[in-house]
Amino acid sequence: MTDRLEHFLGRMAPWFLHPLRAALFCALGWLVLLPLCWQHPLMTALAWSSFWALLMALKLEAPILQGLPLPPLTVLLLGMSMRWGLGPLLMALGGHGSDSFLSIWLSYGSHAQLLWLVFTFILLIGGLFHRSSISRASASLPSGLWLKVFQDPKHDRLRRQLAGLAAVLTVYMGFYLLLSLLSGAFDRQFDIYTSWAHRLWRLDTPVAAFSRLRDLWLLLFPLWWRVLQPRWRWLLTSLLLLYIASALLSGSRGLLFYPAVLLLSGSWFVISKLNQLRRLALALAAVLIVMSPVIYLTRESVLFQRAPNWQTRAAAVVETLLTPDPLFEKLRWLGRDLYACHDPYLFTPENRSLQPVGSAGLENLIYLWLPRHVMPTRPVLFDGHLIAKHLQRIQSSAWSDVWFPCFSLPADLFRRWQWTGVVFGSLVLSGVIQICLGFWYRHVSLPGTSFQLFLLVYPASYLQSFPFGTVSETCWALFWELPKYLLLFWVLGQLVDRSVDRCRSLSQDL
Repeated sequence: MTDRLEHFLGRMAPWFLHPLRAALFCALGWLVLLPLCWQHPLMTALAWSSFWALLMALKLEAPILQGLPLPPLTVLLLGMSMRWGLGPLLMALGGHGSDSFLSIWLSYGSHAQLLWLVFTFILLIGGLFHRSSISRASASLPSGLWLKVFQDPKHDRLRRQLAGLAAVLTVYMGFYLLLSLLSGAFDRQFDIYTSWAHRLWRLDTPVAAFSRLRDLWLLLFPLWWRVLQPRWRWLLTSLLLLYIASALLSGSRGLLFYPAVLLLSGSWFVISKLNQLRRLALALAAVLIVMSPVIYLTRESVLFQRAPNWQTRAAAVVETLLTPDPLFEKLRWLGRDLYACHDPYLFTPENRSLQPVGSAGLENLIYLWLPRHVMPTRPVLFDGHLIAKHLQRIQSSAWSDVWFPCFSLPADLFRRWQWTGVVFGSLVLSGVIQICLGFWYRHVSLPGTSFQLFLLVYPASYLQSFPFGTVSETCWALFWELPKYLLLFWVLGQLVDRSVDRCRSLSQDL
C-alpha cells in the first residue's frame, strides 16, 4: 500500500523505500558532496545517516501516508533529520565564515551528531514492532486523497466535524494573532523583546499555553480551503496573510519556516497530481533557502533593531534583499536555523574535563504538574538555556538574561551519565514513545469522533515544537503537555460532536 508515496517519490521510489538501496543512495550522496565538504567528512556522513533513518520511517508508515501527510514516527524522524542531519550538512557546505557559533559547530558538531545517532536508531528500531498496528491503523483510514472523502455526500457528518474544527481552531488563531501582536510576543526587536521575555503573566499567556493548535490550523488550512464554503476562504486566507506578514516583519524565522512546511504537508490532503506537489516542494525549498537567512540578517541589522515603526522594518528587509550573499553563505545560515542547539559546546576543550552531573536538578521534577503561573517560586524545569550558557561561560547581562539557547536530550544524557546515559536513557525514552505510538495507532479512525480527528493531526505539531529538550524538558513534554492536549482534544471534540448532532437534528426536523 505504498502507491501514493511511490508516485510522489517518482523514479527514486525503488531506491528510497528499499533499505539497502537507500543506504547505497545515501553513500553515493555523501561521495558526491565530499569535495564540497572535504573538511568535515564525518559530519556529512552522519547527516546522510539521518536521511536514511527518515526514509526507513517513511517506508514503515507508508500505509498511513496514503492519505495522512505526517504520522507520528515520520514526524519525529523528519524533525531529527532536519535538525542533526540537514542543519549540519548545510553548515558544512557553507563553512563557518566569521561566526563563532558555526565555528564551534563545525569543530565539534560530529560528536553531538553521534549522540543523536544513537537515540534516533533506537527509536527507529522500536518502531519496527508496530508494523501490525500500522496495518490496522491504515485499514481504519481512507486510502488516497482525503479531499474526495470529505466532499463525498455520504460523509455529511464528517464534513460538519471538519467545519467544527475549522471554527474552533480559527477562533483560537484569531486570538493567538491578536494577543501575540498586542503583547509583542512575536517581536524580536531587542527593546520590545526584553520588555516581555521575563514576564510571568502576559497578554498572550492564555493562547501561548495552547500554541500547538496553531500548527494544526496551518496543517488543515489547505483542506478547509477546498472543502468549506467561499466565505470561510476569505477569513482563512486573511488570517494566513496576517500571520505571514507578522512573522516577516517581527524577525522570527521559526514562525515562517515550519509553518511553510506544515502548509505544504497539508497540501497532501488535496493535491491529486503528485508531480505538481513535487514542484511545489522544490519551489518552497528554494524560497526558504533565501528567506531564512534574510530574516536572520535583517533581524540583526541596526536598522531593524532601532526601527521606530513597521515601515522602517520593511525597509530593512528590502535593504537586506538588495545585498545578497553567495549561495553557500545562505546555506550555512539556514543550517544554523535548523540546528540552533548548543550541544557541541559540551565537547570543547574547556568542557571535556567536566565531571558528569548525574541526576542533579532532576529532583525538581516533583513540581512537574505545578505550573509556574500557579507556583511562581517553582524550581526551574526548563533548564536548557542555563546549561548552554554555563558551558559557554556567559555572565548575566541585560542581553544574556533574555537569551534562551536550547540544549538537546542526547547531549543532556551525555552530560549527566556519559555514553551509558545516552544508551540507557534512549532505551527508556524510546519505550515511553512506543507506548504513545501504540496508543495513536490503535485509536485513530476516519470517519470517527472529533476527538479522533484531532488525534489524527496532532503529531504534526511536534515538527516545530520538538519534544526532545533536556531531560527535564522532555519529561515535561511527555508527562504534562501531552496529557494536557489529550484532555483539551477530548473536551473540544465533545463540543464539536454535540454541536454537529444538534445541527443535524434541527435540519432533519425542518
